[in-house]
Order: sequence, then structure tokens, then C-alpha cells
Amino acid sequence: MSKNRIIDNKEYVRVTHVISQTIAKPALYYFYAREAVKCSIIAVNKGLSDADVMKLSVQAPGKISRAAAKRGTEVHKAVDNVNSGKPLDGERNWLMEEAKPFFDGFEASRSIWETKRLTKIENRLVRSEQYRFSGEIDDVCDLINKSTGEVHKNVLIDYKTGKGMYYTHGVQLGAYALGLYEMGVTKVDEGVVFLMMPDGSFELEFYSRDQLKQKAKVFLACLEIYKDQFGDWTKE
Repeated sequence: MSKNRIIDNKEYVRVTHVISQTIAKPALYYFYAREAVKCSIIAVNKGLSDADVMKLSVQAPGKISRAAAKRGTEVHKAVDNVNSGKPLDGERNWLMEEAKPFFDGFEASRSIWETKRLTKIENRLVRSEQYRFSGEIDDVCDLINKSTGEVHKNVLIDYKTGKGMYYTHGVQLGAYALGLYEMGVTKVDEGVVFLMMPDGSFELEFYSRDQLKQKAKVFLACLEIYKDQFGDWTKE
């Protein structure tokens, strides 16, 4: 995926790319290193040459990352289809096996949380003309707790698949909220990271409007670091 998106002949840097280049993820780096070591041990036990062991070890993290991205894309599509009114069972049927446990988390959440979709944003594309960044949101909706009757209004939702929450998730939400505010297409009162995990469970992390504003400030700081390090993409 390109680091920039071209819209109306202008370059807009992707929110996720900026965050990945400016905020460290130590837990993820540890995971990649561990998988590389595991791969090297297997390769050595197979009697492969030193060159092949090195090659496979270096390739291991990228292979895992691509598989996770493919799995996440499938789960996102299935969740979006269900939120659009399609039967849940029908969406489960076409998912790859590796994606189904994560989708189980979404299914489990429906006994507690109901989503009511609000404004339909064309292509889910969010952008800031002022700061020249762009991204794709998952949903803006009302989120209703079936157990308590509590209603969270105008919630910007970002669905994630993984084993835990990252600090960067909130920063991403803040950037999207900032873009939506500038576009003026919908109101955002809260944000939530909706995490679906491999054991079929789920977790929600809420962000108030003030917290989203703070995360947006963090993202703008990341944007300045990115611009200083990699150059200004906004110059025509």
C-alpha cells in the first residue's frame, strides 16, 4: 500500500503510515523478533544453509504481518456487512478459518452492544485539507448497551483484530475525528476501539471528546516529526 493517497491531484499522507513511522510498538517488535528466532531454529533443524536460514528468518515477520492484514481485512468486511443488515451466519460462511475466531468476538458482542449506523460517508474516506492527511474510518454510529439501556451517541468506531490494545489505536481515532470535524460531514461525541481477539472474546476502549482532541494533538505532533524526517508532501 502506498504511503500517500492522491485525491483531486493532491497528495494526502495516510494516517496509519504516519503513526507506524513515528510511534514505537515495543510489544510488536518483540513478537516479530521471537517469530524470526523460531523460524531460524526450524530452518537450522532442517539442515538449511546459513544463507537460507538468514533469508527465512528475515522474511518471517513480513509473512506474519501480511497474513494478519489479510485476516483483518476479511473480518472488517464481514463486520461491515452485518452492520449493513446482512445475516451474521451468512458472513461467517465465507470467512477463512483463521478469521473466524476473531469474528466470534464480534458475534459475542452483539448480545450486549447494538450499533445503529448514522451518516454514510462516501468510501469511508476521511481527509484533512489543512494538514493533508487521509484515512478510512470503519463506522460512525449510536452504540447501545442492551443490558443497561445506556446509549453512546455519535460514536466513531475503529474495529481491530489482535491480542490487545495499543496506544496507537487512540492516536488513529483522534486523527480520524479531526478529519471528520474539518469535513463537517458528521458529529463525533465519542470514539471507541472495538477489539476482536483470537480467543473469541472482545474488548471496547472508549475515548471521550476531550480525549479524542488530545489524541489528535498527538497525531499532529507525529505529523510534524514525519514531515521533518521524510520531507513535506504538501508542496505542489
